[in-house]
Amino acid sequence: MDSPLTPPAASRPTAPSESSDDDSHDVVAAPVGVGGPPSSGPGPTSATLGQYIGAAVGVGGILAVAAGTAGLTLRSARAGRARINAARAEFI
Repeated sequence: MDSPLTPPAASRPTAPSESSDDDSHDVVAAPVGVGGPPSSGPGPTSATLGQYIGAAVGVGGILAVAAGTAGLTLRSARAGRARINAARAEFI
């Protein structure tokens, strides 16, 4: 009788035989274009003058929109304050 610490004979691993028809251990090369050497990064890191100009135009456009929005908000707040003052004067 086997001791409880040893596995049964059927579950013990066996060494692969040389006459085995199992091809699961063969090395298969990856298709062309898959894998390859690691890349050196996302691309060039130097910016051109056109990219700087484009960024400046974009930031300037955002600032112009923000200034316009602030101006309209201030105008609307002044108009609202004038209406409140007019209504307050009417009841006093």
